[in-house]
Amino acid sequence: MTLNRVHSFLNGALQRRAARSCCLLMILLAGSPALGAPGDGINLGKVTLSPVLQLNVGFDSNVARLENVQISSGFSELRPSLTLSYRNDEVKAQLYYEHVLKVFFAEAARGYSYLNDLTTRGELNLFSERRFGLLLREAFSNRNYPLRSGFDFSGDAVGIGDRVFNRTLNDLLVEGRVSPGTALDLHLGFRFRYDVLNYEGEASEGPTTKSQPGLQARGKWLFFPKTALLVEAEYSYGSWTNLPDCINVASDACLDSEADSDSQRLFKSETVHQWTSLVGIGGQITYTIEANAFVGYGGLYNSTVEFAQNVSGAKGLLGQAQIIYSPLQTQSLSLGYVRRLGDSAVYDYTISNLFALGYTGNFFGRLNLNAVVGLDLRELDLAIADSFMQEDQVVSSSLGIDYRISRWLTASGSVRSLIVGSNVNDYYQFVSLVGLRGIY
Repeated sequence: MTLNRVHSFLNGALQRRAARSCCLLMILLAGSPALGAPGDGINLGKVTLSPVLQLNVGFDSNVARLENVQISSGFSELRPSLTLSYRNDEVKAQLYYEHVLKVFFAEAARGYSYLNDLTTRGELNLFSERRFGLLLREAFSNRNYPLRSGFDFSGDAVGIGDRVFNRTLNDLLVEGRVSPGTALDLHLGFRFRYDVLNYEGEASEGPTTKSQPGLQARGKWLFFPKTALLVEAEYSYGSWTNLPDCINVASDACLDSEADSDSQRLFKSETVHQWTSLVGIGGQITYTIEANAFVGYGGLYNSTVEFAQNVSGAKGLLGQAQIIYSPLQTQSLSLGYVRRLGDSAVYDYTISNLFALGYTGNFFGRLNLNAVVGLDLRELDLAIADSFMQEDQVVSSSLGIDYRISRWLTASGSVRSLIVGSNVNDYYQFVSLVGLRGIY
C-alpha cells in the first residue's frame, strides 16, 4: 500500500465516495447524444465520453540510464486517451484507455522509442450505496523496455545486458463489501495478476510468465467523525515459468548451461509466497492538518522447482506515515515515509525505504504547481549471485506546471532529475518537457 493509496482510501472512506468502474453494456444503455461544455465530455444519456490528447516535446540526458554509456536525445511524445463513464443509482462504471507513442530524435537513441505502450483500466461498482456491494476491477498494460539497465522485473528498469523486454500485465480484482453500519466497512477480495515478459537475446526461449493469485482484506472503522482505524492484509502465491537459463552481466554472451559458474544461473521455475499486514489510524487532526500512520509485518520467500531445498527470502516490519498540511484549500504540503518489501524474477527480494516531500498548489484557478523531492534507500538481494546485495540510493526530484488556457486547452511543462548511487550502476538523468493537452 503506497501513501497515495492510503490517502485515497481514507478520503474515500470518510466521504463515502464510490469507486467508478467500467461496464461493457453501457453504450447499449445510453440515450441520445448531447455535447457538453468543453471539459465535461460528450454526454450520451447516462454515458459520458471524455477524450484527451496530449502532445509533448522534451529532452532526456541519459536515455539508457547507464553510467558508462550516456545517450542524450530530444524526443516527441503523443498521448491520446479516452474515458468512458456510466452511472445510475445502482451501477457505477468506468473504462479508461491511454496509448503512448514516444520517438527519440538522436540516431543512437532511436532503439529506445516505443509505439505500443498502452494502459487500459476498467471498474464496475455495484450497489455502492447499499449495505452489500461488489467491485470488479481490471487493469491491462503493455510496456516496452529496450536496452534498460538493472534486473528488477517488478519496476521500470527491466532488462539484462542488451536484451529487449516487452511486458504485458493483467491485474484483476473481485472484491465484496459489507457495511453493517455507517461507521464500519469490511472488504474481502480475490486478486489475480498475470505477467508476460517477451525478451530477445541468446537466452530467449519464449515468453517468461508469472501467475499470482491472492486474497486481500481491508476494513475501516470510523470511530470519530473524521478519524478512522484502517486494517489491511494480503497473501499471494506467485509462480514463474520459463525464466532465462542464465545471464552474464559483463558481456553479451549467455553462460553455458553446463558452466560451473552456478552463481550466475537463473532457474527454470520459481515460486514466491508473499504476505503483508498493516494496521493504522488516520484522519483530520485540525482544520488544516491531516495525518496517518501504519505499522505492520510482512514477508516473502522464494523456492525453485529444480532445487526445492534452495529457499530464500526475507521478513520484517513494514510501515508508513504521512502528514498533510493545507493552510488553504488550494495549497497543501505533505511529508511521508514508506517501508515496503517486494519480489521479482531475478532478485530474491527487494526492500525499499522511501522518504518524500511534496507540494501541490492552485493559483487563480488556472495555474497548478506540483513539486516532489524523494530519497529511496533500496536493498536488492540478487538471486543469481551468492552473498551479493545490491544497494541503491536514489534521489529524485520533479517540478510540474499546468496552465489552463481555456476549458479545453492546457499548457504544461515539467523537469525531473534522478541521481542513483549504487554498487552496480551509478547514473544521473535529467528530463524536461513542454506540452499541450486538449480535453473535451
